[in-house]
Amino acid sequence: MDTTSLFLSIENKLPKEYGSFRKRISRGYKYSDPIMSNEDLKKKLETLSFDELDKVYTRLQYTKLKNPTLVFLGL
Repeated sequence: MDTTSLFLSIENKLPKEYGSFRKRISRGYKYSDPIMSNEDLKKKLETLSFDELDKVYTRLQYTKLKNPTLVFLGL
C-alpha cells in the first residue's frame, strides 16, 4: 500500500472544509471542525514507512470511525 492509494481510499470519508457561505447556510446545524487539514494528513502519510501504512490501512478497515484522522492519534 502506498501513500496515494491510502489517501484516495479515505478521502471521501474526511470532513469537508466549510467556507463562509456554507456556514451561513448551515447556521444552526452542528458540524465538527477537522482535527487536521487534508494536506497535513497527506504529509503525515508520506512520512510513514510501508509497514506503518499497512498498519494504518488495517486499522481503518476494522474500525468504524466516522473520522479516519482519529486513527493517527495513536501513531
